[in-house]
Amino acid sequence: MKGAIIGERKTVSIFESLGLRAFSAKNNEEFKKIVEEIEKENYAILFICQSIAKANEKEVEKMFQKSLPAVVIVPDVGEKSSQIYLRKILEKALGSEKLWQEK
Repeated sequence: MKGAIIGERKTVSIFESLGLRAFSAKNNEEFKKIVEEIEKENYAILFICQSIAKANEKEVEKMFQKSLPAVVIVPDVGEKSSQIYLRKILEKALGSEKLWQEK
């Protein structure tokens, strides 16, 4: 299963360490090109940082209508809720919080 993330460099690096392909979109045109590439390469899951999703609401809404890739909006690093939300996502993806917690 292939996965990707679109967002700012500091946010995507967290997911890159989990084996996701990381993309950085600086504007709407770059976002559209990245989405086209992701759809062509049959990615199963796509994480989109909240700031990017807000700037590209129409395109993201279209993606929610499709079965693949599954789209998950994640908060950008630095937002108050980001650590809690990312922790929940990782726990759900890995099946257990214990699999990724630092010892």
